[in-house]
Amino acid sequence: MLSNQADQQCLSGLTVLYVGDEPWAPNLISTFLKPRVGRLCVAADGAGGLDLFRRERPDLLVCDLIGPGSQSLELIEAIRAEVPNLPIILSLGRDQTDVFSRCLELGVNRLLQKPLRAVHLEAAALHCAHELSVPREQAALHKQKLALLQAQHVEAIGVLAGGIAHDYNNLLQAVMIDIAMAKRSRSDPDQVFLLLDAAESAWEEIRELGNRLGLLQPRESSYQYINNLEVHLREALDKLVGASGCNLEVVLPEGLPGVSFNRRQMKEAMGILASNAVEAMGGSGTLRIEGKTRRIRPEEPVPVAPGDYLELSFSDDGPGIAPEILPLMFSPYTSTKARGRQRGMGLSLALAQAIVKQHAGALLGENRAGGGATLHLLLPVPSSEEGCAMGRPDLGRPGSVLAS
Repeated sequence: MLSNQADQQCLSGLTVLYVGDEPWAPNLISTFLKPRVGRLCVAADGAGGLDLFRRERPDLLVCDLIGPGSQSLELIEAIRAEVPNLPIILSLGRDQTDVFSRCLELGVNRLLQKPLRAVHLEAAALHCAHELSVPREQAALHKQKLALLQAQHVEAIGVLAGGIAHDYNNLLQAVMIDIAMAKRSRSDPDQVFLLLDAAESAWEEIRELGNRLGLLQPRESSYQYINNLEVHLREALDKLVGASGCNLEVVLPEGLPGVSFNRRQMKEAMGILASNAVEAMGGSGTLRIEGKTRRIRPEEPVPVAPGDYLELSFSDDGPGIAPEILPLMFSPYTSTKARGRQRGMGLSLALAQAIVKQHAGALLGENRAGGGATLHLLLPVPSSEEGCAMGRPDLGRPGSVLAS
């Protein structure tokens, strides 16, 4: 009988539907099935079995009906039409070999010879139970991962909200101090002008912070299909990189697929990546952007759904990313720069990550072996250009507001 506790647990978690009218059925039910399975539903014929199946939705069907196989096959056909993957155990007599091929077509998991014996049924039921346990374990693991991601999102949003409140308060306080000092300096017009100019600058920073956060709420219709990425990259980055004294090199192979995105959002995200690169290089060096297609497989540790992606890699000649910063570089308020009114708020890469997440993509960072750092931007390749041109594509899952 059951060899170990794991086997017992496998069976005890099942809801089993037994449909049988053989003489041994009452004994089989009372001595074997009832003590072992979690829940047992019993029907004496095909019609009753189908009715019970629709009401109880069992994990396993055991079909043990008398006579020709037509009644059993009709029941299995009806169930297969509703739940194609339900494990089924069917008992057949020696004279029912004519229905054997049909059983295989219907995907019966285990065929047992009549009279149905407990030891044979146990082995067949355990086989089906172990097959069921694999997707259940995967589903439980997936649920745990989702719960962890949700907790991380809540924590990140909490940090973001607290940091934004802190920065808004600092900037508003600077405005109020400048205005108060201007009132006291009425006799010195030049000083009043300088103070009001400083207040205006702080107000511009407040507005810029608000505009950046507003980028996280695009309209559905604002997604466009872009099949000439180099033009978009040049428009977004040429002036920014050129003004820094650095060089921009864009290497995109022919035949690179187009992608669908919100142009304003993605310009901001790419601008953030480029700004971080040129700041790391200190005004001299080359920002190299390379593009390729990449297929993400289920087993890869990349926080996106499996499928085909466009990968844009932003590589710089700077000193690289500090090891202690690398795991946290996309987290809100992580920055290597001094905090203050002008720089170092630590929101840029977090906002870029949030924008890319809304497009069902991801940002990944690494240090290059020869020096410098590379940030990889992944965007899903849409299944059809026509569908994407109409607006936001079906990206397979909702975007996150913020992810670390």
